[in-house]
Amino acid sequence: MSRLKPLSPTDLDAAQLALRESMMNVWKRAEGGPFDLWYQSPELGQRSNRLGAYCRWESKLEFDVLETAILTVAHFWSQDYEWSTHVKNALAAGIGQDVIDAIAADRPPVFATVEQSMAHDVAREILETRKLTSETYARAAAIFGEPVLVDLASVVGWYTSLAIQMNIFDVGA
Repeated sequence: MSRLKPLSPTDLDAAQLALRESMMNVWKRAEGGPFDLWYQSPELGQRSNRLGAYCRWESKLEFDVLETAILTVAHFWSQDYEWSTHVKNALAAGIGQDVIDAIAADRPPVFATVEQSMAHDVAREILETRKLTSETYARAAAIFGEPVLVDLASVVGWYTSLAIQMNIFDVGA
């Protein structure tokens, strides 16, 4: 149960209503998960919405690689909402249930592609050490190229921010 009181559309002021419209345009919904948090700070919500739209729909990452990184973040932060939402997306992206189960159990997953494996390795190393070793950076840059690696690092950062926010306010599955 979230620590924040849910707001109905009739409770929203002009800035919150504008945010709601923006979220509906991007996500096709405006309740639950991080959306409820953003109503508390509509300007932050608008900016988060734009960055989220880029990370989720416009980044240079392939969908399976994106979902691998997001699941790695969600598991690291024990964020149930993020996890349950993105398990469905990962399955739709062709990531096997065995890979999802391995991530959830902190076992080394056997990925279908080198890109999925690298996304997982990069995300875990960033989360666990707050940086990348020169070796991991070189491997990731060779696999993805630097522009895609920038997007991957940004996805890890953005979904980490969401996980922390949702954990603080007890937003679960």
